[in-house]
Parts: sequence; structure tokens; C-alpha cells
Amino acid sequence: MSCAKSQYAPIHRVPPWNLTMLLAYFDDSGKFADSDFICMAGYLSDDKNWEQFCLAWRDLLFKNNLPFIHMKDFVHLRGPYEELGWTHERKQKVLDEFITIIRTYILAGFGVAVDAKYYRSMALEARKLLGDPHLFCFQRLMSRFTRKLKESGWNEPIPVIFDDCEEYSVRCYRLWSAMRANYPDMKSQISAITFADDKIFYPLQGADILAWETTKHLRQMAEQRKLRPTMDSLMRTSNNPALGIEYISELWDGPELEKAYLEHAKVQ
Repeated sequence: MSCAKSQYAPIHRVPPWNLTMLLAYFDDSGKFADSDFICMAGYLSDDKNWEQFCLAWRDLLFKNNLPFIHMKDFVHLRGPYEELGWTHERKQKVLDEFITIIRTYILAGFGVAVDAKYYRSMALEARKLLGDPHLFCFQRLMSRFTRKLKESGWNEPIPVIFDDCEEYSVRCYRLWSAMRANYPDMKSQISAITFADDKIFYPLQGADILAWETTKHLRQMAEQRKLRPTMDSLMRTSNNPALGIEYISELWDGPELEKAYLEHAKVQ
């Protein structure tokens, strides 16, 4: 399968891969039935940085009387946020503070997005060959993630934590088991895959921000609208070498999905 094009050039910082232990956290955004784009994305960092990330995240939640960050509700100030009574400016200011934590303690971001609107328009045969788009994202994310580890010379196995999802967690794990059997390198690169509650695990809340903003950004780009301020804050370069995140990403748009279908069809 050809690799879809990346949406972001690397931000200029070389990750210090000679660290004690790396961990990755991923979340998803968008539902295939009614979203223009679906995305699975998240962050990689080392254990020391994750510890500092969690301490800073917890303090910022406490400072603003927030139970957790879940973008789908937070941006609309509904659910646990509806009694805050914040202005848009206050909400954006607080979100920017969380983004500063991400930019300070994260080594790299990873994301895979699928044009769900185009996917739904494809012929039934094509959709059957490509399979469930959420699982497609998962497979591509794990493939790109392990390839980046290999390219970077990281030889120690890494645990990966996904946001728990009743609909997909078991199916993703089954797919991962099949991938490990078919690609031995992946088995040696990933020590464990597990699923956790994003209301409790702060790094998953950071992953939720990236996945949410990626899907919204892609929709705005499709509509030829300007870059979202929050996405700009996440991705822009910085004069401070301690900040700036490389975002390794794939977008499977219409042409890339058609290529994938043709390549699958050849081996049937």
C-alpha cells in the first residue's frame, strides 16, 4: 500500500531517543456515519516527561475547576462544562495553556485521518476490501508509528495506551494480534497495547485535543477556510528549542483511498 501524504512538515527538533522509557497515548475523533473526517492521533514521550506532563495537567485542571478535558463537550461548554459560564476568549485562553503543556513535554505527535465523506461514496466492493475505516486508521497508525521507531533507531519495546471504546477496543486488539503475527518487527517494537479511561489518564486528554483538532482542521481545509487557531498553536514552530512538535501524519483522501482499493484488488 502506498503511503498517503503527510499534512505537516516536521517542526525542527530532533527527538532525544536515548531515553529511559518511551510511552505513547492515542485517541480518536469522529464517527464514520456522520463525520467528514475521522482521525486517530496521539503523542509519544518518555516516562520523565510524561510524569511532568501529568503534574502540570492536573494542576491546570484544578486551577480552572475542570474535571478533565474532553474536546467534544469542552468546545461547546456542555455536559460537565455547561455551568462554567466562560466566554469564548476565556475558553481559548485555558485551552492554550493546556497546549503549552503539550508543546513542553511531548517528543512527537502521530496521526492518521480518513476522508469519511469520500469513503462513504465509494462502491460497496471497494468499501468491503478496505474494511472498517476506524480499523483502517488503527492499522495505518500502528504501521506508521512502528516505522518511525525503526527509522529513529529505537530498539526497546514501547507500551501503547488507547482511549477505551466499547465499540472498537476489542476489535482493535484483535487486529493488532493479527498484525503482530504477520509482521514480527511490530511484535518486538510494541511491548503491550492496552485501553484506558481518558477521564483518568491525562495523556489521553492531550491525545483527544490533537485528534479533535486534526479532524476540524481537515474539514476547514476542505472548505478552503483558514487554519484553526488551536491547530496553529499545536503545530507552529517556536524560537525556543524546548518547544515544537514533529507531527508524523497521513491523510487518506479520495485519490489515496482509490489507490489503496486498487492495490487491495490486485492481491484478491
